[in-house]
Amino acid sequence: MVHLKESVRGKHIYLVCSFGAKYKGLSVNDLLMEIQLICNALEESGVKKIMILNTSCGYSRQDRTKLGERKPLSSKVISNILRLHYKVKGILIVDIHCEQIQNAYQRVYYENLEVAPIFAKEMAEYIESNYEKDVKICVVSPDHGAAARNKIFITHLESYLDTKIHYSIMY
Repeated sequence: MVHLKESVRGKHIYLVCSFGAKYKGLSVNDLLMEIQLICNALEESGVKKIMILNTSCGYSRQDRTKLGERKPLSSKVISNILRLHYKVKGILIVDIHCEQIQNAYQRVYYENLEVAPIFAKEMAEYIESNYEKDVKICVVSPDHGAAARNKIFITHLESYLDTKIHYSIMY
């Protein structure tokens, strides 16, 4: 059950959530249902607008249009549910894994919040305070899909450390 502890009537609400990985034993579907229940409670309470800040996007790997006929683009279905049934006006996603997913959010405001610059700065500070100046650093990508994101991270890390960073991909 969702219980709002204060009035949200006429307010713009930012809902920070995640429906991309198991959390507290809940499945992606359970988390998505929980978000819908929260959105419904907000709407019933007279909220003006809901913006979702999603830290992990469920079904984002089902973004391909080559799945065949009559196969749903699940992210688009989720976007439409949140847009049509609730007052969700936008979805902010933290470090989305595939840029194609933005096609699923054509009718709501969509923004991909990249964490590479922030993470690179924190990592650079950690390296500088815990390792010798001439330490060799290698960033390893788990697959080709993560390679582009890791190259962005490396660019930021190199600028903070003023050194060349090595790179590898696991096969």
